[in-house]
Amino acid sequence: MKELEEYKRYTLAVAFITQKYANILDDIGEMFVKLVKSRQNKARDKQIEYKLAHSKTACNLITTLKDIMIAYKTEGNKEERFDAIAEALKTQNTLNPDEIINKCEIHNTYAGDNYFPFAWDCIKGKCRVTLFKVLDNVELYSTTQDKTMEDVITIIRKNRKLARLEKIPKEEFKDVDLSWISEKWTKLRVQPTYTRYLYSVI
Repeated sequence: MKELEEYKRYTLAVAFITQKYANILDDIGEMFVKLVKSRQNKARDKQIEYKLAHSKTACNLITTLKDIMIAYKTEGNKEERFDAIAEALKTQNTLNPDEIINKCEIHNTYAGDNYFPFAWDCIKGKCRVTLFKVLDNVELYSTTQDKTMEDVITIIRKNRKLARLEKIPKEEFKDVDLSWISEKWTKLRVQPTYTRYLYSVI
């Protein structure tokens, strides 16, 4: 190194530091990905626990649907069939359709492989703090001409202290394309109860 000309030494030193810096960024990214994956696995476990704990509710909803269909097929006029449906609901200890609809909506939220509703409780805290530390100290740039993710990250950083997404002014997202968000995440994003989960998409 000492035998090289001064400008060559500096060039090599800059190249060495740049490479080391790149390696550090790669390590940070890999560690954060592992942290998020571990939280995702925890969210999946919580989803399984929820399904097992609420399997009876799902069975009751299926039974209610079956009873309503049987009542609907009852011979007679419309009034008699509606009476039969009301009796079917009565056997399920409810005459309030809204109660059944609410149970169905809750069931659909957690149905299938949708563990996202449980993600927030697993990601908030250490994982979220670590994310913002990375965003505050590492400049991220898109590798393509699509700057959507850069825009979203800027908005999330700007509003990090807000507890709920709906408190962010809608104008912030007016020029941002969010079509890349999956259907499962979209369901949470558009429901007031779960809009905060969009934070963990990033």
